[in-house]
Amino acid sequence: MKAQHCPIAQVTRSFPAPNTQRGSVVIQFAILLSVIVLILGVVDIGYSFYAKRDLQRIADLAAIEAVQAIRFSKPDKEKLALCEAAGKQSLDANWPPPLNRGTTPEITCGHWIWDDKAVDKSANFHAGPPYEAARVVVQGESPHFIPGPWSRTIQAMAIAKRDKPSASCQLGSQLLNL
Repeated sequence: MKAQHCPIAQVTRSFPAPNTQRGSVVIQFAILLSVIVLILGVVDIGYSFYAKRDLQRIADLAAIEAVQAIRFSKPDKEKLALCEAAGKQSLDANWPPPLNRGTTPEITCGHWIWDDKAVDKSANFHAGPPYEAARVVVQGESPHFIPGPWSRTIQAMAIAKRDKPSASCQLGSQLLNL
């Protein structure tokens, strides 16, 4: 028997050239970075809307507390002082820590004259006696999640009116059944 020559199978592995893999991590990093910036942008805008609602709530509370402090039996100077003090105290008690205070809050006491023709209903408020209404204007700055040149200043205004207390008494007649 003759020995047969059996060729040995050669296994060749093909690896890509070393330069073809360069830059693949950069593409993944760019995609990841754009997703992170997008998420932070959504959080930033969402928090700005939340801060606006919170600031409006604070302005509403301050206006209501300021107008509730008005005592109609007091002289005008005392009404004004009570109204402004109550509004300031409410703002100090309810101001949220994340919002930086902007300008000094404006607490104005005065009166409200209803005018159906006025386009801007805040124009119906007039400072000065008789003191039966309060207007509060507050301004704050929302925190930054993404730095940028745009403004984060938020402003809210609230007006509350208190009607003079009135008492009514009603006397009626009733037939008695015997």
